[in-house]
Amino acid sequence: MATFDGFAMYLYVNATLQATNDVPTREMGLVSMPFNIGADSRFNGLHLDASVDEVAVYDHVLLASRVLAHYQAGT
Repeated sequence: MATFDGFAMYLYVNATLQATNDVPTREMGLVSMPFNIGADSRFNGLHLDASVDEVAVYDHVLLASRVLAHYQAGT
């Protein structure tokens, strides 16, 4: 699972934080490119060669406790 709080991205694997990355501050809604999962619309043909399962998009950041709750619930 990955989350973004407006300042950094957080990558969780099995509810354990694996990596963080500070990014330039901006609201996700201000990006002019389409929102894609598993592909990059800026580069023709660049896509994830794998399956993506159980995608969810929230209008707020998920705290670590919520990430853990999703993992424990199997969602």
